[in-house]
Amino acid sequence: MATKMKYDAPIGRNKISIEADGLKSLFMASGFFAEIPTNCGNCDSDDLMLAGKKNAGFDFFSVLCRKCRHELKFGQRKEDGGLWLKLEDGWIPPYKQGGGGQPQPRQQGGNQQSPKGGGDFDPDQDDIPF
Repeated sequence: MATKMKYDAPIGRNKISIEADGLKSLFMASGFFAEIPTNCGNCDSDDLMLAGKKNAGFDFFSVLCRKCRHELKFGQRKEDGGLWLKLEDGWIPPYKQGGGGQPQPRQQGGNQQSPKGGGDFDPDQDDIPF
C-alpha cells in the first residue's frame, strides 16, 4: 500500500502543494520546485508566479515576477516533455515594442567583419583600434 505524502514548496510569497505516492516521488517533485528562486533576480521581489502559454503549437513555461515582469524560463525535454529551469539565461526583461527588453540573438559562426570593416576578423590582430 502506497502512502500519500504532501509537501508545500515556496514560489516567492506563494506556496504550491505537492502530493506524491511515496517518498521517492515526493523527492523528485519537491527537488524540481526547490530549484525555483523565491525572489526575482532583477528587483528582488517575492511576488512571483508560475506562468504557461501556448504559441504556434508550442508550450512555454516560466517563473514571472509580478512587480517588474522579468521572467525566468523553463526548457522542455524532447524525450519525455519534462521541464528544466534555464538558469544560464538569467531573468529576461519583458518585451517592449520598438526595441529594448529582449536580448539580441548572438551571432553564430560565419565571417565576422573586422573593426575596420574588411575581411575576416582576427582576434590576434595587433592593430586593435582602442
